[in-house]
Amino acid sequence: MVRRGWTQNKMKRKMVTFGFLSPPILIGFIAAIPPLFFEFYNPALINCYLNEIPLGCRSNCSRGERADTAQIAVYSYLLLGNLVVVAFILLLVLDVHRQEKKSDKYLAKGQTKNRKNTISTAWQGVRYASAYFLTYVTFYIILGYDVLGNEGAYMSAAGKYTLEYFFVILSPLVGAFNAGVYFYPRYTAKRQHNPDSSRAVCLCMVLGFDGLGERLSGMSRGKTGSSSTPGDVKRGSLSEEEQKEEERPDEDYVGDPKVTSDVA
Repeated sequence: MVRRGWTQNKMKRKMVTFGFLSPPILIGFIAAIPPLFFEFYNPALINCYLNEIPLGCRSNCSRGERADTAQIAVYSYLLLGNLVVVAFILLLVLDVHRQEKKSDKYLAKGQTKNRKNTISTAWQGVRYASAYFLTYVTFYIILGYDVLGNEGAYMSAAGKYTLEYFFVILSPLVGAFNAGVYFYPRYTAKRQHNPDSSRAVCLCMVLGFDGLGERLSGMSRGKTGSSSTPGDVKRGSLSEEEQKEEERPDEDYVGDPKVTSDVA
């Protein structure tokens, strides 16, 4: 969540987090509860999801009428959401590129153009979009079969089981993939500020496993004779943006006579 002029304290007081997190939960309930009353949830190969005909049913299968239509609607919503994410990422990269391009007129003759922020933003966008695409790629394949109308009739049994296994493995991992996208910039900042520390120590510090990081750092110092410690890693790991956030005064307290009198 990014908005110009907002601090962490202000976002907490305005309950912005609740406003951003509640819509996905409501949409999930709206999409998940109605199929219970229409008998859309039926067993498939190794799981249970929106399925018109239960597994093993040969005749008089009256459950799940129009379940395929509901499945197409849900999976199309996921695909649309993924495309919207990609579109906003492209707009963000384009805006960053425009800002960097404006500074080209101040370059001296022969000086190389700087596109560092554009490249960094583009790669972060690729990682963010890929987190959703990898999670729901099996949904998109199933959606393709539903739209074509053959419902996997030309897929072998091994192919169906492979698709089902990837379906149940990847679909719960959207949070893990997003966490990787979120922690990656912090990890790279740790590595840049602490080149003598190992990758494992920096990763432990980013994830908050300070104790494990200390043990790994101690083992590393014993082998190489290095004098760096996890405390040094932790103290030197704040990026410039984090330092600016800490030093930035809270706008709600600026000019407040009560606060001024308390400080005085």
